[in-house]
Amino acid sequence: DLAELYTEEDGKFVAPYYNFTEDQLDALCQFGMLHGQLPNSEILDRAESVTRIDATAGKERATKLLMLLSGYNYHEQVKKDESDWSRLQEIAFLPVVSKPDDFLLCWSGNKLTRQFSSASQSAKVTVKLLLGSVRPLVDVQRATPIIKCPAPIVTDVLQQLDTLLLEFKHLQQTFDDRSAILSSKPGETPAEVSAHEIKFVEAMAMRIYKFLNSKCTGTVSRDNVDQIKVSLADKHWVWIGHRFVSLQSVICTETVPNFESCPPFFNIIQKDSTLWQFKELWDVFKVPSSFSCSYILEVMSTLKKTYDTAVPPCLVYGHCHFKLLLDLAQHLCQVWTTDKTETQAMADGTLEAQPDKRHDVVLPDGTGRLRRVRDLAYDNTPWIERRGGEIISPDRSIVYLAHPRVTYPLAKDLTMPFSDRSRVESDTGVFCQVEELCVRLSNILDKYPADISILKELIQNADDAKATEMHFVLDTRKGAQAKKVFNADNERWKKLQCCPALCVFNDRPFEEEHIQGICRLGQGSKQDDPMSAGRFGIGFNAVYHLTDHPSFLSRGPDAVPRDLCFFDPLKVYETDGGRRYRLTPNIEQKFCDQFTPYLKDLLPAIINAEKGSTVFRLPLRGGYHRNDTSIKGTKDCPEQKVCTLFTELHSDGGELLLFLKNISTIRVSVLDDKSLHELFAVSRKQSSDYTPSAMQTPHGTGSQLHFSSHQRETCLTRPGATKICNSWHVVQCELSAIDESNE
Repeated sequence: DLAELYTEEDGKFVAPYYNFTEDQLDALCQFGMLHGQLPNSEILDRAESVTRIDATAGKERATKLLMLLSGYNYHEQVKKDESDWSRLQEIAFLPVVSKPDDFLLCWSGNKLTRQFSSASQSAKVTVKLLLGSVRPLVDVQRATPIIKCPAPIVTDVLQQLDTLLLEFKHLQQTFDDRSAILSSKPGETPAEVSAHEIKFVEAMAMRIYKFLNSKCTGTVSRDNVDQIKVSLADKHWVWIGHRFVSLQSVICTETVPNFESCPPFFNIIQKDSTLWQFKELWDVFKVPSSFSCSYILEVMSTLKKTYDTAVPPCLVYGHCHFKLLLDLAQHLCQVWTTDKTETQAMADGTLEAQPDKRHDVVLPDGTGRLRRVRDLAYDNTPWIERRGGEIISPDRSIVYLAHPRVTYPLAKDLTMPFSDRSRVESDTGVFCQVEELCVRLSNILDKYPADISILKELIQNADDAKATEMHFVLDTRKGAQAKKVFNADNERWKKLQCCPALCVFNDRPFEEEHIQGICRLGQGSKQDDPMSAGRFGIGFNAVYHLTDHPSFLSRGPDAVPRDLCFFDPLKVYETDGGRRYRLTPNIEQKFCDQFTPYLKDLLPAIINAEKGSTVFRLPLRGGYHRNDTSIKGTKDCPEQKVCTLFTELHSDGGELLLFLKNISTIRVSVLDDKSLHELFAVSRKQSSDYTPSAMQTPHGTGSQLHFSSHQRETCLTRPGATKICNSWHVVQCELSAIDESNE
């Protein structure tokens, strides 16, 4: 066997064995003739000799050498010397595998002048789908223990994928390929591609995806992941439906959408598909689980441009694009109806209101031409003769009617106009009786005198909200800093921040229902609660006797600000009549001057309460620029007017506390440029209730009067004055009755 590694010219074998006796051979070996295993130097020499002889003989010698090295003794011998083993990997003596008939891309081995390669520059034939076009492939299965070809790396595999995409570029379907879009149908094999080609492309794509997926799993190199993302970012490389598509048009979901896959726009990887096993790869690219509304509208716009040149001949009943548009429109309506994320964001003030996207939906008209909903009308007068797919309105403009397959519920959800209006109206508009907000407020103020009733309404509202403490503060300061505020470029806004104001504190935060209720003029949130006496109903609007621009700041537990709301019925500062700000925890540090007028640092006992707090700020009318269109009948409110209200509260405060359910303390203070001065405080204590009693009454069968009584003590304190306390015996009576229907 060793003799086959040499030629007669090499002079390694003296003569055939039969010319020598055993004794003669032993004697020659004693003189230094080689026998038994070849040393490493001879193995390396035989490997290098392959590069010096012709290709046919070289292939035979390389094959014999690989068979020799496959023996255990030889590969152990070579590997003992690391330098010899490393040198063997660099010698180009390995026969390159010829291109298989079923490999449809360029073959790297065909680029070599001689069909031999070194182990370090080659790859095993078993990875031909990963590296067939990138590296020469060799078959070293028998000599694997000693011949080590490097494992595939991300760079080489991505190069193989690029070669595949370039060779089968005609299978990449893009939004710009008008002819492909017109002829595409889900799951249909392109006519110019054979089944053999489809099978090859799919096998290679799946093998490459499997490799890339392994590089995105577990504790892999971040460099590999970044390289994959950068290389494939803008390519059409995902094999779905016998075509390569971009990831932009792919979702990965376990649930079935309301519409079918339709290349190149909508491609769905579902749990039962082959591509699902590469989930880690899709996660790297953050493939979504559903198509966004903006993407769907973009697809509709693309289809419209594609078909704009003429009436689309393929938009017949049953064609995928016709059905697709109807399914997409229904899907969008369902999302816009059920998904409250964007609607809530607009309500919170964290997202500006967007134009109505429903009018950007694309649907076919009566002739099959695609138009946006804003240009269509639903035909609800089918008994009237029409000209093709359009009608002429009274003002002689053309109105395009939606296709008959557009249903009434869909047209209604899309706010599509109806044809009856287009036939009979040349100009439409809202016609109803309205009342200006300022007029409405003036009418309300006529019913509420500008006296102690204003403060009583605020107290009653706080009591219904289950507050236990209130504090009225007359802030007389006029020079507060107003640089770091929300509307820093609005000087009038700054002046509103710095003028004298009445601040009203209570130890309960504003909940969502309260915020919605205080906006419903004349209704409030008390209407569903029979136990509430004045919770943000009409009475709250009595504050407009004092100000044109009330506002309030609500804090949650630990004094975290949650909502800052401004009323501006005159629309001096807010064109919408007011503004609600949903606050983030750190916003108070960024806009510190905006929150200074709400006196957090001066009243920590209330504001830092565990259950939260609310601060109303009422800038006194006359202390800021007053618009000529102020609420009718109102007057300027000097600080002296508020002091008068405080005097009335001083007189009535004790008795007022008797009839409140929750509030036990009311404080009144004045704040000047130096400090906060408390004028007086009224508090209440209550003893345990007596045992209640009941008695029958003549008011109806089963009617009863329930009595309970208890002791209450009210105390009035003033700095530097004697505390004045009064004891009260309170009797409460409640009538329960059953009417004739036993309800």
